[in-house]
Amino acid sequence: MAAPAPAAAVPRRGRSRVDRRIPASSPPGDDDILRLVGQVYDASIGGEAWEAVLTHLLELLGGDSGALFPAGYAAPADGAIHVRCDPAFIAPYNDHYHRMSPVLPATARLPAGSVLTNHMLVPEAAYTRTEFYNDHIRPQGKYSNVSWFGSGDGVDRRLLCLWRQRWQPAWEPAA
Repeated sequence: MAAPAPAAAVPRRGRSRVDRRIPASSPPGDDDILRLVGQVYDASIGGEAWEAVLTHLLELLGGDSGALFPAGYAAPADGAIHVRCDPAFIAPYNDHYHRMSPVLPATARLPAGSVLTNHMLVPEAAYTRTEFYNDHIRPQGKYSNVSWFGSGDGVDRRLLCLWRQRWQPAWEPAA
């Protein structure tokens, strides 16, 4: 009987969870980060779809759904990319609810590269009383998001938003 291969000889293929609803218990490894950076670079030059980048990011961080779209009150439908988002909620968001977000008014003055959770800008008690939350976010089962704001002004500025469901742990500020 042959001896098992030493651990160093077994190639690492990144972390994968059987159930994507369970967030990672440890931060992504260097290989995971390097692969993601490569995907972002390829997507930015047209070599890979942004959907693949968002999907990989959701898997690494234990998110449920995500979107990349223009930040602010501009028409979010223009150039928006959605991953695992319920299509029935996209048009209402584009037509109405993006203007109702209690978080967006505070984001206009954030510097490029800012990363935050929705509860860092709006206290949870105030957030859960809004029309935005009760009529748009809550019916989807979503609760906590982490957002990144890109560089640029007005419609050129991009927003990356990753969501977790109500039954998942909320994004922590360290995320």
